[in-house]
Amino acid sequence: MDRIQKLVKNFGLSKRQSDVLFELVKTPHATSDELAPRLGCSTSTVNVHLFKIFEKIGVKNKRELLQNVLGKESENLFATINLRKIQILLIDYDEAFAKRIVHFFGEFSPDHVQVKLFTSCHDGLAYLVKNKSGEADINYPHLILLDLEMPIEEGLACLQKIKRDEELGKIPMVLFSADSDQSLLREVYSKGSDTFVPRPEGDEELHSILRLILDYWGRVGVLPNGPRPVGK
Repeated sequence: MDRIQKLVKNFGLSKRQSDVLFELVKTPHATSDELAPRLGCSTSTVNVHLFKIFEKIGVKNKRELLQNVLGKESENLFATINLRKIQILLIDYDEAFAKRIVHFFGEFSPDHVQVKLFTSCHDGLAYLVKNKSGEADINYPHLILLDLEMPIEEGLACLQKIKRDEELGKIPMVLFSADSDQSLLREVYSKGSDTFVPRPEGDEELHSILRLILDYWGRVGVLPNGPRPVGK
């Protein structure tokens, strides 16, 4: 905290800007959406304060800001994974949870991970089917993440439709669910899921799990040569 107070004084940060900085340091992975209610202001206001802090301290982004504030302590927070380029299709009804996933993937390796998000099975499947129908600029993803926090039957039907398809069924799928009942686990794996992960709620646990998923599927595991452009 002494280091933060010194920065506040040396760079002439306002009371509001110092509040934003203190909250960010407490939870480095927090998004502006998550900081806003804790600070009692809008997301856009948080972003304005952050940009002002960047300008005053002379950094370009949150990563550089936290490295400036935390020094070596920040190294593990932003250590990127050395991996292949990978495209991920995320199907998740819980938009807030999905945004956290996208946010963390972007922090791990922003130049190598592209996430396409859909908040319904219907839209996710429609996107995949467009590839087969010949629509331009549609690629098969390397990996599909499916969150079962929706009517379970709908999620299982989504899994089954993808895995029964001759082409789509080749894409590895990772499923999240808060329900880890043995009967559900048996059904999920019998319908073709490659991995089942208990749905984490806290940011620290989610961060760790996503890093492991990305490390395995983006570096260790061998994936098919996707994404494949339409007609090729």
